[in-house]
Amino acid sequence: MSSTTTACVIIVDGYKFSKDFVESIHAAGLKAIHVFSSEVPIPVLQAGTTYNPTDYEKTLFFNGELTPLIDALAGYQIAAVIPATEPGVLLADELASQFGCPNNGMKKSLARRNKYLMLEAVAETGLPTPRFITTDNLQEIKQWIQKEQPYPMVLKPVAEAATFGVFIIHNEAQLESAFSQLAPRNSLLQQSLSKNLLAEEFLHGEEYAINTLSHQGKHYLIDIWRYHKKHTKEGYCRYDRTVLQASNFEHHEALMSYVFSVLDALDIRFGVGHCEVMCTAEGPRLIEIGARLSGISDKALWNRCLGYNQVDLCVASYLGQTSDFSFLEHNIPKEDAMVITLENDLSGKILQMPDPEVIKQCQSYYKHAFNYGVGQQIGPTTSPTDAPGRITLVNGNRDILLKDYEFLIRYCKEQLIIE
Repeated sequence: MSSTTTACVIIVDGYKFSKDFVESIHAAGLKAIHVFSSEVPIPVLQAGTTYNPTDYEKTLFFNGELTPLIDALAGYQIAAVIPATEPGVLLADELASQFGCPNNGMKKSLARRNKYLMLEAVAETGLPTPRFITTDNLQEIKQWIQKEQPYPMVLKPVAEAATFGVFIIHNEAQLESAFSQLAPRNSLLQQSLSKNLLAEEFLHGEEYAINTLSHQGKHYLIDIWRYHKKHTKEGYCRYDRTVLQASNFEHHEALMSYVFSVLDALDIRFGVGHCEVMCTAEGPRLIEIGARLSGISDKALWNRCLGYNQVDLCVASYLGQTSDFSFLEHNIPKEDAMVITLENDLSGKILQMPDPEVIKQCQSYYKHAFNYGVGQQIGPTTSPTDAPGRITLVNGNRDILLKDYEFLIRYCKEQLIIE
């Protein structure tokens, strides 16, 4: 049995954030252990992974039985357990509770992953939410629509991510089609937490992603991004661009107050949160929250635009090496940032991709990642995971940022050729 006298931090499902977490943990003078929440790595999260077993003291896989996992960690001094990505949240809660590390408790653990239980927990505190029901019965959804919730409405799985399986429904034919597609309960994250689907009121307004830090129950705002999305006639919800917001924009205070109350409702006391909220005419309404990093989190990008990053803050929160995060209350973004998600409407083989060298010539260029290459099969975009790719832009001049965005959307659409 291997062991170490140096305190260790367990990272659950590091995937693309693995390298960043290891750097932060080592910088804090600790060692890292990696635990996969599944028996084998989750395929969709393997894209862009930075996980390297040599970065860790030990790597373990969870087969659904907690006792063997606890036994395999005997002899290690565990200082913290951190979920890096969505599927790791439940197991991280269990391990942190077992080892007596700073944790968010087990009472609301499942509500931090199951979107129905999440909305229910938030609604029970008196906070406004969209109208919702959960069921595996199509007729029950139809009756709910007839009695309480006119079209449009939303149908989605209770525990997925990245808009996977999310349908915007405008009529009964679309509802029946979406229900049949979701009926097999195929899971992007390979976790089946419920056989039910979640039916929700469709919220009208502006959608925002609010990233937070919590330490010993006190909450801090890290940043706010606005989502710009498109809805296809098939009911899919596509990301177009995600834009970092200034600290004094119109909905800033209302969003911050609402989200901090959501964090309290779900007992999130440590670590980072990624909350998606619609600003409606009646005020903020929760879409969902994850007790983990934003999916577009990038350590270097956050450092450049904000002067700090989610990973370092998250590690510091769990380790308690500082309790002073007050600087977050006064920070202003230094540069504007935008993440463009490319889209595609066709099915077939890719004959040509946009030229990376042309993309890099944009003044705001920061990085890009394509999900496909020439010769591969591609279908219509249904979520970020099957989009042609992403391009990240950074610039201190928002006009230049928008000009580059408009060029890249046009250029990439023209240059993506499919037969």
